[in-house]
Amino acid sequence: DGPAIPGNEISVLGTMRSAMAVLRMAMDQHQAAVRTLQLRHDTARDELLQRQEYETPQPWKQAEYLEGLGTGDQVPTPLHCEGKVKNRQLPRAILDKAIKTLLKTAHAEEAAARAKGLSEQHTTEKWWTMLHDYSATLNATEPLKVEWNYSFIDGLRRFQGSFQMRCMLLVLDEGLDVAVFTSISAVISQLAETVGAAAKEGKDKGKIPRSDLLKHVDKFFKPRTGKGGSGNLRTPEQLSELSVDLLYDEQAGTWGVTGNDVEVKHLFGEGKEGVRSNLVEKIAKHHLIERLRFIHDILRRVEWYRTDAANLTSAKTLFSCLRRVDPDKPADQVDSLVREVMRRDRALSADELRNRLLRIACKRTTPASDERVIQATTPKSAALISGEAKARRLVICLRACRAFLDALHDRRGGERRRTIADLVMPEGGFASPPKSRKSSHV
Repeated sequence: DGPAIPGNEISVLGTMRSAMAVLRMAMDQHQAAVRTLQLRHDTARDELLQRQEYETPQPWKQAEYLEGLGTGDQVPTPLHCEGKVKNRQLPRAILDKAIKTLLKTAHAEEAAARAKGLSEQHTTEKWWTMLHDYSATLNATEPLKVEWNYSFIDGLRRFQGSFQMRCMLLVLDEGLDVAVFTSISAVISQLAETVGAAAKEGKDKGKIPRSDLLKHVDKFFKPRTGKGGSGNLRTPEQLSELSVDLLYDEQAGTWGVTGNDVEVKHLFGEGKEGVRSNLVEKIAKHHLIERLRFIHDILRRVEWYRTDAANLTSAKTLFSCLRRVDPDKPADQVDSLVREVMRRDRALSADELRNRLLRIACKRTTPASDERVIQATTPKSAALISGEAKARRLVICLRACRAFLDALHDRRGGERRRTIADLVMPEGGFASPPKSRKSSHV
């Protein structure tokens, strides 16, 4: 009803609106790009921290005498000593023999406990006792036992580049479950058997073409399917690292690797003083790193979706988070993992949950690149949270609308006509659209 707007002003107004729409679109694209870069940065930072958590060695320097740790409550009994302790500089062969003996003793005790219907828990104190008992078989007096114990720990730090030494050091220092140690050895043995079986079928018994070896390794580290996957997952980047380590083994000239073929027994066997090939050491290293990544994803999911005001995690919350982070893992395995972590506690703090997860053996069943895993480990954006809140309010309004119409129908009697509330929030699921426009109104 007002004055007419000149044509040129209408044109300018339309141009401004178009420009504003283009500007909004550009801002949305910019915000999406920023969120993508932030997510990539967080992922790269997390992977770097996980690698540092495994790769950062404990400080070690060669010394003729070692400093005693005293006799306090925080010091393990086998290391109770004041003053200086002579370092025997134990060779790697002796360390490797001691580790194998300790593992054999632990497995024997676990088997005996299972035969009696019990569960043998090898705590950190238990491992120190086993170590002291082993040193007693080699030394006659108590000072010599303590001297050997200190020399053994120093040797583990010296050769901690090896997964065997590194894992035993984590067992004694941080209470790592021996099942983690055993799982690494099992993966290496299983891969060696798979490649060895393929080598027996070839022309040269015990040898396999180098290209075929890499194909078998790639197939082995895939999800457990009918195509030969073992369920021990690796990323494409990690598989490419294994091909580089195979090149290092060829240059070493001691692992049976040539430019054309590979001797399986030498590659997966032990060298002098228990040394393993670069390929085997890298497989063990990847196993530990993937385990840390899985634990980190669990903790991140728990941190984002914890609802307890006291920042405590219940068994129900942990079970729900595990099902989201690893959706392909069977429910009974998830339940067993939750029981192992929670034990008899109803809830755990963030630090307690992290410490217990780091001590047990666990691996991922669903690939980390799976879209479901990515969604479960990616925080919700502010827009998504706002949208979910609006959707919840809309659902409440529709439910109230339907309840009002039902009450009105009961009061007036007769058949009530269908409404939009019935279409969106029906009693028995989503309803089909109305047959005619006449039977529907708002």
